[in-house]
Amino acid sequence: MATGRYYFLFNKKLDFLRGTSEDLAFTKEGFTLKEGCSAGWFFSRVLDAGETETVWHRLRLTLPEHGGSFFSVCIYSSDRNFLDFRGERIPLGEFLGSRKETLEEKKEALRPFLRKTVALAEDVLLYEVKGRYLWFCLEMELRDGERACIRDLRIDFPKRSWVQYLPEIYQREEASRVFLERYLGIFQSLYEDMTEKIEYSAGWFDPDSAPKEVLSWLAEWIALEDAQIWDDRQLRCLLKNAMQLYRIRGTAEYLQKMICLYTGGEAYIIENHQLGRFRNNRGVYERLKRLYGDHAYMLTIVISASQKNTQKDRHTLMKIVEHAVPAYMEYRIIQLQQYIFLNQYSYLGINSCLGPYRPLMLDGLSAMHFSRIEREAEGEEE
Repeated sequence: MATGRYYFLFNKKLDFLRGTSEDLAFTKEGFTLKEGCSAGWFFSRVLDAGETETVWHRLRLTLPEHGGSFFSVCIYSSDRNFLDFRGERIPLGEFLGSRKETLEEKKEALRPFLRKTVALAEDVLLYEVKGRYLWFCLEMELRDGERACIRDLRIDFPKRSWVQYLPEIYQREEASRVFLERYLGIFQSLYEDMTEKIEYSAGWFDPDSAPKEVLSWLAEWIALEDAQIWDDRQLRCLLKNAMQLYRIRGTAEYLQKMICLYTGGEAYIIENHQLGRFRNNRGVYERLKRLYGDHAYMLTIVISASQKNTQKDRHTLMKIVEHAVPAYMEYRIIQLQQYIFLNQYSYLGINSCLGPYRPLMLDGLSAMHFSRIEREAEGEEE
């Protein structure tokens, strides 16, 4: 077999669907128990290393930050892809996917192939697991009201031991060689993890592929204030467009883009100099000054009432605006209402619109603007 590094990774829903499970589900957090279930299990598909007598290398599990719940992994291997069960020769994949047998019956039938059992361990060497085919059974339990969860599972092969790089004298005695392999395996695992991080570190600098925990670190590079107020999607957008945004920083366009990114809707910026063309019409100009400010260092931000309307959202929006407006500028934030008020913040097509004529219907949605009820005069001919 080639000496390259190979692995099987279980980190998406398809990996889960290709196996067999009971009372387990795959969510955005990973493998976890279904709501209302106290225990569950998952049998993986049969993994093929492509060569007989393959010695598997390592099992790694990634747990969420709030981990600590109970799980165990039973690892099986074999050089043959079938099982003699109840007098019949059944393919392993067919047996693992069968719903006729209970979990206990399956585990009993597979006992000759059991090589290792792992409980509450995130990183395990698989030097005693030997065979072309490998599969595993993941079991989870609800303990202390906390559901078990595994974000992903990775199995590396074939076995790679640092002992093979040492003089032959270190490999003569079996017991000593096994001990030395396991001892060096601790440092080998640390070295391999660090090497992988270095190899894939370029992906950390790509906002689209960077892990969630790296985004805040990247935000510090571009001096983004209060990075915690942005969600993952917004942070990735800011990181991708940092250069373009910094070129227009301090302008109304920059302020508008930041507000739109946070609210998810349109924002309108009215600056005092835009009122200059109405100076000749004193009545209109006075009303506009009342609405949009009466001095050059004032700007008005208009957003829809449905956008970020909680007290926390408004406080966050004010933070964003304070970071985005030029120094010594005053501002006011206006949230529009779906009503028309004369001499107020009413804009045709934004928070009000003129609809087509529709005849009166008794549907609970129509209203009569004008009505007149008269009584026919007595003695008047029809």
